Amino acid sequence: MNKKVRKNIFNGLILAGLTGIGVTLFNMNGSIHTSIEKSSNLEKRFDNFYDQLPKMHKYLALEEIHKLNEVSLVVSNSYKSSNKYILDVNLIDHNSGKLTDYNIVFSTKKEEKLFSYALKGIVLEYGNSISYKKMQKFSMVAGKSGALPNKINQSCSFILRNEDVTELRDLMKNYDSIPSETLTLIKAAEWFKLRSSILENDKVIFEDQKSKNPDN
Repeated sequence: MNKKVRKNIFNGLILAGLTGIGVTLFNMNGSIHTSIEKSSNLEKRFDNFYDQLPKMHKYLALEEIHKLNEVSLVVSNSYKSSNKYILDVNLIDHNSGKLTDYNIVFSTKKEEKLFSYALKGIVLEYGNSISYKKMQKFSMVAGKSGALPNKINQSCSFILRNEDVTELRDLMKNYDSIPSETLTLIKAAEWFKLRSSILENDKVIFEDQKSKNPDN
């Protein structure tokens, strides 16, 4: 094979190689361009989703607010009287307005804390309860914030189903608390009405505090 033939073959191989590289680069460029487009579209979709988040938060908050169960467990912040620690634990029937009040006395602050943990633990096991604290957060997200009486322990106060109350009553019996029952005007089918009714009737809910501890 002479030098001219070898040179032509060599040049042909180089040309074929460069053509292959060119095709590969073209394909890569197409893939990169496609990836950039997909990334850009994904970014636009994410931006649109992010823009909708406040509306979604508000919608979900309103959904939760309107899922009002039948009973409220309203627990006061503890107060001290005659060297004892006292909790007002109230069960309020949203339909009838009946308030069942348990006035529970503890010798030490530690006993009161243990009771509060037990109470909260029982309620959280139900799985369908929601605390007053969360309801207030939902209200804020929905743009309808409002006050509750300062005496309420919002983390330990819940909205419950009627059938979930039995175990709570049994817990109260262990503390030798004799309940008192009162008919109130606290009747509500939705959270905002319930909240305003509790605010208007806080003296009825916490009357034991006022009689036993005038400083409150």
